Amino acid sequence: MTRVERLRELDLLRFLAALAVVLYHFTGFGGPGPWPRYARNVFPELEWATRYGYLGVDLFFMVSGFVILMSAWGRGPGSSGSPGSSG
Repeated sequence: MTRVERLRELDLLRFLAALAVVLYHFTGFGGPGPWPRYARNVFPELEWATRYGYLGVDLFFMVSGFVILMSAWGRGPGSSGSPGSSG
């Protein structure tokens, strides 16, 4: 059996999704968060980019689900593919 190459673009997409969520928590949401004033007032130039960072969670899980689906593609319900299994 040949090993399928890793799709680095999907790794990059998951990284960007996680980064968007982190930046959203620091700058994008409406509360003051860790800053003395509202983050949108402290970082007005970043607000446009981080406003929708919460959507990174959905993107991260969609890409992860796709990766899981692709790794299980072509296997039957009884074959786990783990070392030591007979299937």
